[in-house]
Amino acid sequence: MYTAAGVRQRIISAQQPQLPGNYGYGVSHPAAQQTAQAAEQQQEYNRMHWSEQELVNWLDERLPADQMVALETQLRADAQLRRQVSLLLQIRDQGGHSAGEIWQRAGLSCPDRDLLRQFQQQSLPPEHSDYIRFHLTTVGCRNCEANLRDLQSEDNAAEDNRRRRRLHQSSAQLLPGQHRK
Repeated sequence: MYTAAGVRQRIISAQQPQLPGNYGYGVSHPAAQQTAQAAEQQQEYNRMHWSEQELVNWLDERLPADQMVALETQLRADAQLRRQVSLLLQIRDQGGHSAGEIWQRAGLSCPDRDLLRQFQQQSLPPEHSDYIRFHLTTVGCRNCEANLRDLQSEDNAAEDNRRRRRLHQSSAQLLPGQHRK
């Protein structure tokens, strides 16, 4: 025999989505509850709080790549963060620039490609090398990192060309129809 309360409970339970670990009748397994709590805590832990300077650096594409990805992911889900970035854009578009902002945007602290090449070849005095290392690692200048990678790829291409030329010169004598002079 079913009681009215029992029937209501079955109807309510049937309308609830059945999640993994759900026993039915709205009762969840304790491990499933702990997993859900852990997921919520992890989401809160993963949610980063961004300073105004970090947001401005993101707008100027001057954050390290992993932080750019984390911020962009959070921007998709966080309306308050999107409003904050929108406000920063409005303030910046009004023309209120500090000397520091102009300095950063213009890349005035960035070494030129010749200095980066010398840094790569380890031919700079220690104080210059220390500054460039600081600029690349601590400041995290993406433009200089890109220039350094570009210089490295140019060096690799030049080395490949030299290797091909040496191989060609050393094996040209072995090809049939080639005469030594």
